[in-house]
Amino acid sequence: MGNNEARTRADERITRLHDAVPGMQSASSETAIYEAIVETVVSTLGFDACAVSVPDNGVFDERVVSESAPFDEGTRSFRVDEVLSAHLSRTVRV
Repeated sequence: MGNNEARTRADERITRLHDAVPGMQSASSETAIYEAIVETVVSTLGFDACAVSVPDNGVFDERVVSESAPFDEGTRSFRVDEVLSAHLSRTVRV
């Protein structure tokens, strides 16, 4: 794939992401917003699976999971400090 073709595909994805925002803004509930996010990530960005986790009392709880995810909604939770520690260990080099 040439640079122009890659840029065109990236521009198309950005446009589709922008097009999805009004639906998220007009959603009638938090769950509807999470569902719109999951659908947009899977269909627009081409991810195999997606989940939205929300912090609640120091734990990230999965609220919505894509149909293609290898786990069910609400079956996994992570302490906030576990998630942040894992993220930092992958991204910060000392």
